[in-house]
Amino acid sequence: MNRVTRSLTNHLLSIVALSAVSYMVVAMLIITSLGMATRHKQQDVFKSKLALTVSNTAAIALFANNQQIADEVLDAILLHEEMEGARIVSTKGTSYERCKDENKVDHFWDNSFSFDLYSPIDDSVIGYIQLHDNDDFIRQKTIDDIAYQISFLLIQWLVVFVVIVFVVKRVIGQPLTELASNLLSVRPGNEHKIELEKKHSSDEIGLVTRSINQFVESTNSALRREKALRVKIEEMEQHYRHIAQVDSLTQLRNRLGCELTMAQVSSSYIGLLLIDLDGFKSVNDHFGHAAGDTVLVKLALRFKQSLEGLGTVGRVGGDEFIVIVPLESEDNELLEGIAAELIRSACEKVTLSCKRQVQLGASIGISISSMEHRSLEHLMHEADLAMYHVKENGKNHYCFYSTLVARASNI
Repeated sequence: MNRVTRSLTNHLLSIVALSAVSYMVVAMLIITSLGMATRHKQQDVFKSKLALTVSNTAAIALFANNQQIADEVLDAILLHEEMEGARIVSTKGTSYERCKDENKVDHFWDNSFSFDLYSPIDDSVIGYIQLHDNDDFIRQKTIDDIAYQISFLLIQWLVVFVVIVFVVKRVIGQPLTELASNLLSVRPGNEHKIELEKKHSSDEIGLVTRSINQFVESTNSALRREKALRVKIEEMEQHYRHIAQVDSLTQLRNRLGCELTMAQVSSSYIGLLLIDLDGFKSVNDHFGHAAGDTVLVKLALRFKQSLEGLGTVGRVGGDEFIVIVPLESEDNELLEGIAAELIRSACEKVTLSCKRQVQLGASIGISISSMEHRSLEHLMHEADLAMYHVKENGKNHYCFYSTLVARASNI
């Protein structure tokens, strides 16, 4: 499969996105909790400063029992949207109040902020001022502040996430994709290597690329060694097959080689000529086995030249040769011509290394068989009988096995 179904880059970005969402949820809870607590503290500080600011004027309003001054102080307090109501109360029971909500409940002032008022003459407590929060306004402002902080944080994280996506895609995803694409062209035995860009020479992409190239080189080297070894083995097998099928002295086919040659013949008939050299024993006796080997090599060459592609010559014994001739019919005339030529070649004098010449002859037995009943052993047996008949009747001639059979039937 050459298509990526699960990108590591996307998997990494999914983890980053999930982590960011988890962080945002926790951050929202913390910001909301801290925002509410901070808003309450800020409101308390604000009320303290506001009460302190108007305390002197409010104290004068109580000391002078002046409604107009008290109303001015209360109106000034209610100008702040954070305040829902304000009240100035004297220790003598006199009070002045203002409230934005005319339908306030009975216990409206129970949880209000109180600030003592002191006499402008002797600093004794002459009353107090009460401030009541505008809870709806404060709650909405707190929510707006929290929403602003969360929105700002969300925008920050979106920007960071976009940067992370770009960096991951550019720094990790793109190089990995290019590396994967280049890997598709790498094949065992192919000398192609992945090109390493300079910018990745010192990073993990470079390390992976060099490792892959080293692996490819090692694999190719192993394949080359295996191929060379396979060729060497094939050469050795051919060499030993050749040795097993060839006579080491004459380089003609030996008995096994002749059997394999016969098995490969596809003609309708096959003729076999068994050649036994006349006078070869005397050459060994008078001139030695080396001279005998020289005679065998030279006669083997003559026999091959005499056939001119008509058949295959083999050596099956000390001074015994056979010739395998493919035939389309029982062509005795062709075999007679071959036998006569072989006898002529055998009768030509052979010059030995000692410059002496020797002359031999050849007795040949001939056998013919159809391909359905071919057998080297059977044909050699028949040819051997015919060859011994020649030996017993003057040598240096040829005889067909079929002739022996015909004579025997006429007796």
